[in-house]
Amino acid sequence: MANRYEPKVTANILLSGLTLGALYFLVAAGLSLIFGLMDVLNFAHGLMFMLGAYFGYTVYANPRIILNTLPLMLALGGGAMAGAAPASWVWARLDAAQNKRGVLIVVWLLAGALTLAGMWRFDLQSLAANAATVAGGAIATGQAQEAAGALAARLGLLSGAGLALGLALRSREFGPGRSMARNAALGMGLVVLAFAIVPARISGEAFILGLSNNLRFVLALAVGALGGAAIGALTEVGLI
Repeated sequence: MANRYEPKVTANILLSGLTLGALYFLVAAGLSLIFGLMDVLNFAHGLMFMLGAYFGYTVYANPRIILNTLPLMLALGGGAMAGAAPASWVWARLDAAQNKRGVLIVVWLLAGALTLAGMWRFDLQSLAANAATVAGGAIATGQAQEAAGALAARLGLLSGAGLALGLALRSREFGPGRSMARNAALGMGLVVLAFAIVPARISGEAFILGLSNNLRFVLALAVGALGGAAIGALTEVGLI
């Protein structure tokens, strides 16, 4: 191979092969570790690996998608955490009144309706439009994303949906929650962060695309790792 290609091309091929082999090794090591510790062959971490890689590539190539969808996820997740905090107190009193089932149905319907309303006509296709980007060449975003007011309205609806969802998911747990105040504060903090990202979408995209390729790669690597880890942690907490 060294005789057929230039040294630069040969080095690129070798490094690409080593990188791909390292990725295969990480997935195989995860399978072996899970199977050895739990005697269960679990492929779920491969999904987290794929999602983390997608997040990282999106930040590198088209950060517009992350900057417009991350607030929606933060609003829904933060609302769910805030709604789950007082759930034990609420359901304990409703159970005593023997009208818990009807209220639970209404809460589930409310969560679904608010989620549908919050995501109604959300133009993800425009956000995901494939466009070549280079360092310093920020692509126009004014027509490709919603106005700040429209996105803020979506965040309000999804925050309400999260509150109802968190309340419904904790309907079978009673007794005082040890971390009620902490969960409520963390959930509200995520909602506030979601609203704070809204006015910084265009400037944030221009800043990311204005970085050098090396810095953008490091940022994408960090976001990909944190994104996959966060989704894996949420899945693990939900299963436990």
